[in-house]
Amino acid sequence: MTLAGTLRSPGKRASARALDGRGWDAYLVAVVALMPFVSGIGGTPLAWPDLLNLAALAVFAATVLVRRIRFEIPMLPAILLAAIGSVLAVADAENVTASALALAQDAYLYLWAIALVALLRGRGEMLAARRATVAVAVLVALACLGESWRNGVHGLGSLLSPSGHRSSASFGNANMAADFLLVGMFTLLGLEGRMPRLLAAGAFALLVAGILTTRSNGPLIALASGLLAWGLVRARARGISARRLAGTGALAAAALLLSGWLVGATGLGGAWLGAIAERTMFARVEHSSETRGRIWERLEHRLAEHPLGIGPGNSSAGDVEIGERERKGTLHSKEAHSDYLGYTVERGPLGVAGLLAGLAILAVRLLRARRALDARTGDPRRGAAMHAACLGAFAALAVQSTVIEQLHFRHVWWLVAWMWAATGPVQVSTAPRTVPTRARSDAALEAAAA
Repeated sequence: MTLAGTLRSPGKRASARALDGRGWDAYLVAVVALMPFVSGIGGTPLAWPDLLNLAALAVFAATVLVRRIRFEIPMLPAILLAAIGSVLAVADAENVTASALALAQDAYLYLWAIALVALLRGRGEMLAARRATVAVAVLVALACLGESWRNGVHGLGSLLSPSGHRSSASFGNANMAADFLLVGMFTLLGLEGRMPRLLAAGAFALLVAGILTTRSNGPLIALASGLLAWGLVRARARGISARRLAGTGALAAAALLLSGWLVGATGLGGAWLGAIAERTMFARVEHSSETRGRIWERLEHRLAEHPLGIGPGNSSAGDVEIGERERKGTLHSKEAHSDYLGYTVERGPLGVAGLLAGLAILAVRLLRARRALDARTGDPRRGAAMHAACLGAFAALAVQSTVIEQLHFRHVWWLVAWMWAATGPVQVSTAPRTVPTRARSDAALEAAAA
């Protein structure tokens, strides 16, 4: 569900040319290159990517006003619903400043996403931006591997062990780094047919290794979920029937259940599986679950006291009792560690309803996007690859949001923006200059989209 901007457009071609300059091409690559640099400048919440984005937003707004360009406002009903819930929840906020900062961040990221959609939708397959995302993700993975090596991780055994250094490269924490690598991985899968297979396989292996160095269980589970969705979509695109896929899935589930019963009833293989669990990152699952369980129980009590929400950014406001300490060396509470619970507790029922509605709108758009992607790429095989990658990325991010708050990450909004732009009506620029990612004329693309 979208809403077009109310400004009258002088024509499709004029609108496309206004946002088609080489300066915008350079910006889309530069902003990806700066994404790993998240540290605030001079003690402020602003990082270098924010300065570039704010300047780009100012130029974009001026261009839209002067040239009267039509633009999309994605997921507007869901965004408005979440915003209403967020504003109402500020009334019960313990820290109004934190709520104001969270709302300002929400507005900034959403406006940036609107600008990205307008810029990307006229750039064909968006190859430059997508390739830049993969390249930067591979560099981050290499940085994580180097950091891990410097901290004593010198083999597969130590890489998979439950304890040890957690790499974060230039990101603020390991979870954020793993989340960015996840985005790079599904962007890479969408480039099938546009990269040599050997190069793509090497990049994929590096990204997986990079995620392992972060020792983050959530991204690994999200990766498995996303790859499952990606594989199912790719299988359907290759003509495998839904009945056959369902049968294969049922057999796999039966095998897992039978294996679990054998281990539980007879103890067969229990010692071996237990040893694997103790010596690998699976041992972190119990600890992470216990920690999050304490956080979520505390937040549930606060929600009972404030049913309309405790205010955006207030999950970590206040202190906890000595016996309930969540951070080492301090009694300050932790954040929600879940987008779904965070929205429920901080923004109330309207806030989480807006979040779920936005996810539903995006999911429906992606499910129906195959024809648009075929028209945009001009090749059903590349269209199928992009379609599977988009649905796999959506599944991964939806699962990841259960154990981490990622909606304030810039790279998540970047991914949502390019997926939204790619799966919408085809509107490729007709600027005179020749650009490899703009391969077809307006007439041919409109005919294919029809």
